[in-house]
Amino acid sequence: MSRITERLDPNAPAIQRKAALYERKLQQALKLAEKRDRRCSEVLKTLYREARVEKLSAKFPHRLSVIAFESPPFRGGLYEMFYWKNLDVSSVSELANDLIWSLRENVRRRKPK
Repeated sequence: MSRITERLDPNAPAIQRKAALYERKLQQALKLAEKRDRRCSEVLKTLYREARVEKLSAKFPHRLSVIAFESPPFRGGLYEMFYWKNLDVSSVSELANDLIWSLRENVRRRKPK
């Protein structure tokens, strides 16, 4: 039987270069999202400020990069995952818009009723 998903060697030089490229792209998108979302709540400001971009996640050793939000209300963490093939075709602006929408919706769902 063969694997459905391909695993990669995180120490390969080509993988390290690609991961660094996507890490920079996601950091730019995160900064742009924070800048565009000026009228956001204190919760969102804290999430943007404390977000962490993982170029290669130890939990997910595939061709994807992760933005981790671990501040309240996401004590267990909220992980936005981006496959590299999608990062190839998405602009920083598109990624920022997606982050704004996704983060606002996740915070809205976590608010007590």
